[in-house]
Amino acid sequence: MIAVLKNAYNSVGASLNTGMDASNPLRLMPRVDSRIARASYGTVFGVGVASASPPVNTAKETPYEDLEGYKRVHRMEWYLKKVRKCIMLPPECRVIVLTPHHQGQPVQDRDPVIYDFSSYFIGPDDKIVALSLCMSEADIPSIWPDDSIRNLCKIECEIDTPWEDMEEVRGPDGKVLPSRKVRDLTLSMSFKGAPKWTLKAGGKMVEEPVKVQYA
Repeated sequence: MIAVLKNAYNSVGASLNTGMDASNPLRLMPRVDSRIARASYGTVFGVGVASASPPVNTAKETPYEDLEGYKRVHRMEWYLKKVRKCIMLPPECRVIVLTPHHQGQPVQDRDPVIYDFSSYFIGPDDKIVALSLCMSEADIPSIWPDDSIRNLCKIECEIDTPWEDMEEVRGPDGKVLPSRKVRDLTLSMSFKGAPKWTLKAGGKMVEEPVKVQYA
């Protein structure tokens, strides 16, 4: 299963209750009263080289070709960001000073953040959509997967789209490949009540709580 980012937008998130594994690292994060994030939360998607913003930096990332021959790079997409307040000094100082107080994104009263993505499936028995959920405590979260980012857990959903209804995949030479493609996949983070992830694959949904670390 290969996740390829399509676009991002705000919408109303869907809801479904599922049982949670007590060993899930997300459940171990402390609960506190503040509602300002002091860490960033997101996942990795494959982004087209032509549309990558900022442009591809070959010193930090290596482009790869997907099954259809499109060049892509792995980029972090942050659903909730930790941000520190910056004080801009006069131009002659040529520095930016970060205050010691966290100024993360507020969690309450935010619209859900939703990313659409597509995925390849290698055969009729390949039915699992899986994404790694990540966090970063860096003041400015990296757009490139690096050592400042750690995996929290994996969210998985079994797709119910029949193999014969999946889109045919053609290689760069135009020949039909044995893999298939599904486009209508979404990973969202909603903020009503306790923040949560929702992975939607076809007609199925799976949820995971986002145990946000607050300032």
